[in-house]
Amino acid sequence: MDIERARRLAAEGDIEAIREYHRMILRSEDSSDSLIAMLLELIDPEDMNRDIIAIIAEYIDEDEPHGQPLTDALEDVDLDVVKEVSEITPLYSLLGDRKLVEWLESLSDVDVDEGLAGRIAERIVASGVWPDLRDAIGNLGFPMLHAINEAHPIAEFVEEEQTRLALELSTEIGEQAVVEEHPYAYGDGVNMVAGNQEWVVFANYDDAMAAAIANCLQTMEEVGWMDFLEQFLTIDDVTAREIALEDADSYVGDLDDDRAIEEADLQDEYGDLESALESAVEAENEEEEERLRREMELLVDRAKDTVRESMETATEERITSDPVGWLEEMGYLQRDRNRDRYGHHADPEIPAFVTIDYDAAAEYAVNTDGVAHFLASYDSNETDLPSGGLAYRVG
Repeated sequence: MDIERARRLAAEGDIEAIREYHRMILRSEDSSDSLIAMLLELIDPEDMNRDIIAIIAEYIDEDEPHGQPLTDALEDVDLDVVKEVSEITPLYSLLGDRKLVEWLESLSDVDVDEGLAGRIAERIVASGVWPDLRDAIGNLGFPMLHAINEAHPIAEFVEEEQTRLALELSTEIGEQAVVEEHPYAYGDGVNMVAGNQEWVVFANYDDAMAAAIANCLQTMEEVGWMDFLEQFLTIDDVTAREIALEDADSYVGDLDDDRAIEEADLQDEYGDLESALESAVEAENEEEEERLRREMELLVDRAKDTVRESMETATEERITSDPVGWLEEMGYLQRDRNRDRYGHHADPEIPAFVTIDYDAAAEYAVNTDGVAHFLASYDSNETDLPSGGLAYRVG
């Protein structure tokens, strides 16, 4: 049988003619890609001829280079046929752009094809990502995305933020990280699990900072940290004025006349009135005596007003300038008197009129100790991700 007759019979699907034609091509120096292209066209996806598939697989399995004609032929063959041949011998390296995308689009969310993943990675390295491939990648399930990412990082081509962060973390730690629902929220952080590791990942520094502050605030509310919080205690001006007035009124109320005159530094003026009163009494000048006694009462009232105003001003200034010092003086922050059942110093109770700026305290603490200190409960370390994200190990 000459080669031309064998080609015609092979084109009609005669298995023996196909084998003979194949042998003739192999004995010649001509490429047999055209035979494979022809055989691919002969296969009916609905009723696949296993003999022809075996011949195709046998030929492609040989250590011979294959060129563009075979790649072009595969582009036009039904995907099920390509998959069937690949079950015997992988065709990944021969697949063109369109067939790669078509195969990707046929995968389910849980399908993983390592060979296809490797081919996609090679193609990305060689030529980058074109629009159809980007769309196909965007619709892949995470297992296949991770398989491609292991061969070549593709996080930058993934639009879904959580998936992109998971791929980036997987690349950084060398283990597949998957998004996990977590009962404990970390602000806008995404909880992930990678093997026996637990992580929380943020898209940017601002989100991480906000979560750290929130975590710090929660800790302050639960634990106290009064030694640290003292510097953020405040007493507002209105409250300070009311306290100062009340204290001054109480003090002056218990003050006798002589002490009031002395503290107001009115002894000379009061002494002159006393001398004049003695003279009026000796002269039996009742009218003058009554007038002098009234002036002395008014002077005592003025003295008490002076003491009250002076004390009120001093107390208000003391409270507003150094609320902690004033609270300690008044006995509100006596830690030695406050011990828990284990004998440890307990945080003292803070009066209701005192305000603690927890937000400022938390922000200061995070800026001082770092975001990782409040988020990375496992090791206090921060892991930078390529897109600007930040990851913290929590378990």
